[in-house]
Amino acid sequence: NIVFKMLFSLVTEAEKQFGTSTGQIKLRYVYDLFIAKFPAISKVISFDSFSLLVDEALKQFKKLLIGNKTLQEKVYGKELNEEELKKLQEQIGSDSNE
Repeated sequence: NIVFKMLFSLVTEAEKQFGTSTGQIKLRYVYDLFIAKFPAISKVISFDSFSLLVDEALKQFKKLLIGNKTLQEKVYGKELNEEELKKLQEQIGSDSNE
């Protein structure tokens, strides 16, 4: 749906701008941009619910990153090394256990 596609795009932009280990900063960035584009949404969805949607978009983003060297270069300016890819895989696994 269009909302998820927008979230995916914003998550990608946030990852590109802020990098790894900045989860709360990226979440706030995505929320602020999303609310600017869809102000009515803030009246019908809580921040906690929004956060869950962002988590799902981020999980899908990480899955794409693992197998897509072009996306890795676009976001990080380089191909990810084995250690970085392993960290992404671990994050995806831990995300699905929550």
